[in-house]
Amino acid sequence: MRDNTNCYSTTRSVQNEEQTEFTILKSFTTDWFDSEDLSLPLNGQSLDKVYESFAGTISGFGSAAAADTKRIIAIQDEISKKVRLAEALQKRVRTEKQFARQMELNNEARNLKREIASLKASLNELMN
Repeated sequence: MRDNTNCYSTTRSVQNEEQTEFTILKSFTTDWFDSEDLSLPLNGQSLDKVYESFAGTISGFGSAAAADTKRIIAIQDEISKKVRLAEALQKRVRTEKQFARQMELNNEARNLKREIASLKASLNELMN
């Protein structure tokens, strides 16, 4: 019988100058997999760097630096906000009766979609 496991990690941010308090930015967990396939390399010269490497590996981002992981999380959050806003604009376009207002809302939605595409491109660059 094989043991199945999953990994759990959080991305954290230092909250004070003494580096004694942290804020959890996001939590990550992996899918269930065979424990024999578990491989988490110990990369880094300090415990903080090793933790950042674990968080990057478990998150699936493949980044070993906390700054990259935080930036990826921020971009993902921005993308999700803009997608929700674009969907709301599309809904308003469908319900709007005035043609001129429909055109304005469509232009706003198009601009948001361009911004989303730009953010996705920068996200792909960070993750590769």
